[in-house]
Amino acid sequence: MTEVPVLPLPTILPCAEVMKSWGHNHTAYDPEFWEFQYRVHRYLGRLTDDELRMRYDGLLRNIQSIVSA
Repeated sequence: MTEVPVLPLPTILPCAEVMKSWGHNHTAYDPEFWEFQYRVHRYLGRLTDDELRMRYDGLLRNIQSIVSA
């Protein structure tokens, strides 16, 4: 299985108005909070290997389009 490389997390949060409009707060952007949420609800655990591969490929395409010119 391909290992997904760890990317650096953003250091700048959205402005308070944007976070509020999404129903978020500063805690929602804490990596430890993300880890806790995933431990409680492992939504990817129900996917087949093929579905995981499709999701991974989609993420790679999105990342490439975000970081490219």
